[in-house]
Amino acid sequence: MEKVLNDRELLFLQFVREALWRKEALPKAMDADELQALMVLARQHAVPALVADAVVRNGLVTNDDCTLEMVAVCMKHRKKTKMVTEHLLAVTSVLEQAQVPYVIFKGQAMAALYPEAWMRSTGDVDFYVPASDFQRAVQLLRSQLRVSIDEDKLDKHYTFTFQTTRFEMHYRVETFGCEKHQQRFDALIDGSMINHPVAIKIGEKGYISVLEPVADMVVVFKHLFNHLLVEGVGLRQVCDFALMLYKYHGHYDTKVLEQRLREIGYLRAFRAMLALAVHYLGLQEASLPWPLNHNDARWGTRLMKEIMQSGNFGRKRRQHRKEGRAKSLETAWYAMRHCVAFLPLAPRDIAGLVPKRIGITLSKYTRKKT
Repeated sequence: MEKVLNDRELLFLQFVREALWRKEALPKAMDADELQALMVLARQHAVPALVADAVVRNGLVTNDDCTLEMVAVCMKHRKKTKMVTEHLLAVTSVLEQAQVPYVIFKGQAMAALYPEAWMRSTGDVDFYVPASDFQRAVQLLRSQLRVSIDEDKLDKHYTFTFQTTRFEMHYRVETFGCEKHQQRFDALIDGSMINHPVAIKIGEKGYISVLEPVADMVVVFKHLFNHLLVEGVGLRQVCDFALMLYKYHGHYDTKVLEQRLREIGYLRAFRAMLALAVHYLGLQEASLPWPLNHNDARWGTRLMKEIMQSGNFGRKRRQHRKEGRAKSLETAWYAMRHCVAFLPLAPRDIAGLVPKRIGITLSKYTRKKT
């Protein structure tokens, strides 16, 4: 494969792989400035706890201040994960008591796949409620939790903050450019909830509803790829993807996964992301659903180059960070550039998706100004 990463980025990935799989050899000691540079990368990619965990658990020698900082990062993530879990269980308890169907996806559902849940940096909590129960859920959460819910009909979710945690309540899990792909994907999600209900343990005593493996992998991949196209994406979502392949291996039908990806036009893109996960994140080839080829590897390298240049939500290279016209236009420019670069991986859907996402971004900006 073409070398697209510099020495510091390669070292950074060593720490990430060690945290994920706990098999990677690390340096026994490191200069404090170099470790701080790795933490800058880690924060740009929303994986600071992975690097800090690898440092602390391996007893890597650096100066005292750096060591204390790594311990503090781990403690901070443990505390925040515990708090978000409590808030999440409070919300799902209201839904369950009223027998409102829901699934948690991405985020906290992914944290359960890590060696320890706190190692995944927490963000918003995403959950989906089918259209038939959506408005009932809105009214229920408003009355029971006394939260103000922002009804955003431009995109795919409403939002609210409970305690200090932001929730996105989805009436659509992901947006597609092709309407036929959208219908097939929506049917996959609703069918999964009805026919294959799954609950996982979260925290010490709680349980939440999640998607079964095939639907979950399709959702996490589509979210990752959509972010890469529209804004840019960091390694956090790629780590989620790699851990899913490892944890779900042997628990799903590979032919069904292939069929679902073909139906929504993303099989080539999925295969490229598999190649990236193997080559750069250390996913074992035994965990793959199918053998890969040279073309998959070539596209995987291109994806990795883009991800490392981008960072989480494209923040690593953004010139405009404040919401407004300049940021919206910058986002539109990157989306168009990514559309051209990765069009062969999902041509039909990308051709329709990017103009739709750009339209949503610009509409949100216009609405805020009026």
